[in-house]
Amino acid sequence: MHAIAESRQGDISIIARYETCRLPRDSMRIALLNQLRHKARYLDSGSRHDAFTFEIAMEYLEKIRPEHLDISFDETDDWAHNKRYAPVHDDACGHRRSRPWRYAE
Repeated sequence: MHAIAESRQGDISIIARYETCRLPRDSMRIALLNQLRHKARYLDSGSRHDAFTFEIAMEYLEKIRPEHLDISFDETDDWAHNKRYAPVHDDACGHRRSRPWRYAE
Protein backbone atom coordinates (compact mmCIF):
# COMPACT_ATOMS: atom_id res chain seq x y z
CA MET A 1 0.00 0.00 0.00
CA HIS A 2 1.22 3.48 -0.82
CA ALA A 3 0.96 6.32 1.68
CA ILE A 4 0.97 9.76 0.06
CA ALA A 5 -1.16 12.63 1.31
CA GLU A 6 -3.63 14.01 -1.21
CA SER A 7 -6.30 16.68 -0.87
CA ARG A 8 -8.96 14.50 -2.54
CA GLN A 9 -8.87 10.73 -2.62
CA GLY A 10 -7.84 9.54 -6.08
CA ASP A 11 -6.02 12.72 -7.08
CA ILE A 12 -2.66 10.94 -7.14
CA SER A 13 -2.04 7.83 -9.23
CA ILE A 14 0.83 5.52 -8.35
CA ILE A 15 1.78 2.61 -10.55
CA ALA A 16 4.67 0.76 -8.95
CA ARG A 17 6.34 -2.58 -9.39
CA TYR A 18 4.10 -4.97 -11.29
CA GLU A 19 0.79 -3.40 -10.39
CA THR A 20 -1.68 -3.26 -13.24
CA CYS A 21 -2.02 0.19 -14.73
CA ARG A 22 -5.70 1.11 -15.08
CA LEU A 23 -5.33 4.61 -16.50
CA PRO A 24 -6.10 5.73 -19.06
CA ARG A 25 -9.18 3.57 -19.24
CA ASP A 26 -9.85 1.71 -22.49
CA SER A 27 -6.27 2.21 -23.72
CA MET A 28 -5.22 -0.72 -25.91
CA ARG A 29 -1.60 0.38 -25.48
CA ILE A 30 -1.79 0.19 -21.68
CA ALA A 31 -3.45 -3.24 -21.91
CA LEU A 32 -0.58 -4.47 -24.11
CA LEU A 33 2.09 -2.95 -21.84
CA ASN A 34 0.45 -4.56 -18.80
CA GLN A 35 0.63 -7.97 -20.49
CA LEU A 36 4.19 -7.60 -21.76
CA ARG A 37 5.77 -6.29 -18.58
CA HIS A 38 4.62 -9.36 -16.64
CA LYS A 39 6.39 -11.55 -19.20
CA ALA A 40 9.62 -9.52 -19.18
CA ARG A 41 10.62 -9.73 -15.53
CA TYR A 42 13.50 -7.62 -14.27
CA LEU A 43 16.36 -8.92 -12.11
CA ASP A 44 14.27 -8.99 -8.96
CA SER A 45 10.57 -9.42 -8.49
CA GLY A 46 10.02 -5.88 -7.20
CA SER A 47 11.28 -3.83 -10.14
CA ARG A 48 10.32 -3.52 -13.79
CA HIS A 49 12.22 -2.54 -16.90
CA ASP A 50 12.49 1.20 -17.48
CA ALA A 51 11.09 0.88 -21.00
CA PHE A 52 7.72 -0.22 -19.59
CA THR A 53 7.74 2.50 -16.94
CA PHE A 54 8.51 5.11 -19.57
CA GLU A 55 5.90 4.00 -22.11
CA ILE A 56 3.18 3.76 -19.45
CA ALA A 57 4.08 7.26 -18.23
CA MET A 58 3.97 8.67 -21.77
CA GLU A 59 0.56 7.14 -22.44
CA TYR A 60 -0.64 8.58 -19.13
CA LEU A 61 0.80 11.99 -20.03
CA GLU A 62 -0.77 12.04 -23.48
CA LYS A 63 -4.22 10.78 -22.48
CA ILE A 64 -4.76 12.07 -18.91
CA ARG A 65 -2.69 15.27 -19.24
CA PRO A 66 -1.83 15.62 -15.53
CA GLU A 67 -0.53 18.89 -14.10
CA HIS A 68 2.46 17.04 -12.62
CA LEU A 69 4.19 13.82 -13.53
CA ASP A 70 7.03 12.14 -11.66
CA ILE A 71 8.74 9.13 -13.22
CA SER A 72 11.19 6.97 -11.26
CA PHE A 73 13.31 4.44 -13.10
CA ASP A 74 14.48 1.23 -11.39
CA GLU A 75 16.96 0.06 -14.03
CA THR A 76 18.73 3.40 -14.29
CA ASP A 77 18.97 3.60 -10.50
CA ASP A 78 20.40 0.07 -10.34
CA TRP A 79 22.99 0.91 -13.02
CA ALA A 80 24.17 3.95 -11.08
CA HIS A 81 24.43 2.04 -7.80
CA ASN A 82 26.51 -0.59 -9.63
CA LYS A 83 28.76 2.14 -11.09
CA ARG A 84 27.63 1.40 -14.66
CA TYR A 85 27.56 5.04 -15.70
CA ALA A 86 27.60 4.65 -19.49
CA PRO A 87 24.02 3.31 -19.66
CA VAL A 88 22.89 5.98 -17.19
CA HIS A 89 24.42 8.73 -19.34
CA ASP A 90 23.00 7.28 -22.56
CA ASP A 91 19.58 6.99 -20.99
CA ALA A 92 19.63 10.53 -19.57
CA CYS A 93 20.67 12.01 -22.90
CA GLY A 94 18.34 9.90 -25.00
CA HIS A 95 14.65 9.88 -25.81
CA ARG A 96 13.53 9.34 -22.22
CA ARG A 97 14.66 12.81 -21.40
CA SER A 98 13.63 14.64 -24.56
CA ARG A 99 10.33 12.99 -25.50
CA PRO A 100 8.30 14.11 -22.45
CA TRP A 101 9.65 17.64 -22.82
CA ARG A 102 8.77 17.76 -26.52
CA TYR A 103 5.27 16.56 -25.76
CA ALA A 104 4.77 19.03 -22.88
CA GLU A 105 5.86 21.98 -25.00
